[in-house]
Amino acid sequence: MPLSDLRVVELATVIAAPGCTRHLADFGAEVIKVEHPDGGDGTRRMGWRHPDGETLWWKLVGRNKRSIALDLTDDDDRGVFLDLCATADVVVENLRPGRLERLGVGPEVLWARKPSLVVVRVSGFGQTGPDADRPGFATIAEARSGFAALNGSPDGPPTLPPVALTDEVTALVAAFATLVAVRSGVGQVVDVDLLTSMVSLLGPLPAAVALSGEDPPRLGSEIAYAVPRNVYRCADGEWVAVSATSDSVARRLLALVGLGGRPELATASGRVAHRREVDAAVADWIARRPRHEVLAAVSGVDAAIAPVQRVSEVLADPHLAARGVLVDVDGVPLPGPIARLGATPGRIRRRAPALDADGEAIRAELADRAELADRAELADRAGPTGPRPPRPHRAPDDSGTLPGVLEITVDRPESADHVVVRPAGDLDAYTVARFREALSAVANEPRLVIDLSAVPFMDSAGLGALIGGIRRSREADGKVTVFCDRPTLTRLLHTTGFDRIVPVEDTLEGAIAALDRAD
Repeated sequence: MPLSDLRVVELATVIAAPGCTRHLADFGAEVIKVEHPDGGDGTRRMGWRHPDGETLWWKLVGRNKRSIALDLTDDDDRGVFLDLCATADVVVENLRPGRLERLGVGPEVLWARKPSLVVVRVSGFGQTGPDADRPGFATIAEARSGFAALNGSPDGPPTLPPVALTDEVTALVAAFATLVAVRSGVGQVVDVDLLTSMVSLLGPLPAAVALSGEDPPRLGSEIAYAVPRNVYRCADGEWVAVSATSDSVARRLLALVGLGGRPELATASGRVAHRREVDAAVADWIARRPRHEVLAAVSGVDAAIAPVQRVSEVLADPHLAARGVLVDVDGVPLPGPIARLGATPGRIRRRAPALDADGEAIRAELADRAELADRAELADRAGPTGPRPPRPHRAPDDSGTLPGVLEITVDRPESADHVVVRPAGDLDAYTVARFREALSAVANEPRLVIDLSAVPFMDSAGLGALIGGIRRSREADGKVTVFCDRPTLTRLLHTTGFDRIVPVEDTLEGAIAALDRAD
């Protein structure tokens, strides 16, 4: 999957920040959710419940994630958190600004362990400014951003949305900003807030108000700069939505409802000037026909129209079904991955976990990492496995690889259920990027053999890439073995303790058989 090499630690609750990591996880990122031991994320208790007792919100925001329970006020748990962040590419948090620092795990502390770490901070009002310390929720952002004042009927009160609009928008903003920051390769803070996310939805409206000096009135379902654009009731009591913001569409629609051929209605400004007349004509024409007839007639002149569907109708919408917009999760329909990628689609790999479901395994992995790091350091001190061959007098390319030094093949034997990755050449600082890329490409294979029989030389960089590839496969629940028949290389793997963690066999057949034993 496209983000399978991205490791994210989430220290966040409710919807916006966990929504950010949900989008990343849907496309392959490993997300480790850190929750307080006393109940965990509040979405575990929020809203509608599935027959199995879990809330539907938790099934949505917790999917594709692992859970570990840590109390960051406890010294030991805080140490585990710091060790965990040192293995990550990204940390996403939504504590009140300053809280992370008071816990002793602020960005400066995290960067001391991992300088390239991206720290995504999601809050109500941002990390700076006079109101940074205030509590902020979606409702507050919807009110303060101007959205609520614009929303609602002309003679009614300001209106808040009935869905988690601000949270979902902010989740997308944070996911986008996270990937931009990761792409930069620079450790930095990504400051995302609910209020800014909602203000961004106003588009050019702040500029229009600044120029005119007047606030726009609430228009219900209309908009200030285009007519007709509204919801209309049909003769059978059902509703449709119509939008004719372009002149060509408006011309065809107005001809259909009896306003064709009038030059004063040929432009958007002209139609706005005659707003009440135009809107009333469309409403009257629709009110005299049942919805199915209205939909057919308006679609017939290539104008934009849609039924105003209830959620129950959304569930039965054949277009949405064909697109896989809603996917089955534990027997109920929930939104699937947010976008459709042709070659590398997102998918739901695992259900939302129980609190601390992965805590023991994550702690064991951290211990393994620490041991392997120590072993790799020993290997580096012990020196290479043979004489280092001469290098061409030219620098590595952008990927850190010298072309021709390392060749890699990936074999999928016919009628076999395993994959063999076979590097041929030196595994060192010159070639490690190519090797790492090859292992990432097969990280989701359930049964993997790494064949080192054609590797004459390996240093600590190569060993580190080997360890990282095995870790990614294990995290995807894969089985991995190594085939190595070179005495010097086998000695290195034994000296570092590598062979106590992953089976190392001296024949390819033995490595394949070791996969069966692992099963």
